[in-house]
Amino acid sequence: MKKVFHVLSLALMMSTFCNGQAKETTKNQTQKQNSNMTKQIFIDKFFIPESSVEQFIKKTSYNRSFIKNLPGFIKDEMYTQRDENGNLILITIATWENQNYLISAKSAVQEEYKRKNFNPAEFMQQLGVKMERGVFTEYQD
Repeated sequence: MKKVFHVLSLALMMSTFCNGQAKETTKNQTQKQNSNMTKQIFIDKFFIPESSVEQFIKKTSYNRSFIKNLPGFIKDEMYTQRDENGNLILITIATWENQNYLISAKSAVQEEYKRKNFNPAEFMQQLGVKMERGVFTEYQD
């Protein structure tokens, strides 16, 4: 009788473990599918020295106009704040329908940079601009 109990206990534990793995796999697949269905929020925060503000804003305006015509684009926003020295803190937020559109948009922007012979890292270094970047999703309760 003890052997039967141990075998049943072992079978139950293995079943629970396997179901847990299946649930975890399903959860990961669902998360991946959701990222392809969930809005992607692309947020950049720039610190721009006062002497570089005009030139940087001009380039940012071009980029904002360019992305507005790309598939999957929903909206963009721009917020500014000046520090005590007149430097600009700029936050840009671009919202995309899903991760696939965001990935396509990144590629399109890179192609446009190549076409225009524009190197953003070099440009920002020349202007003394510092940047923080992140991709976010809307918080779901």
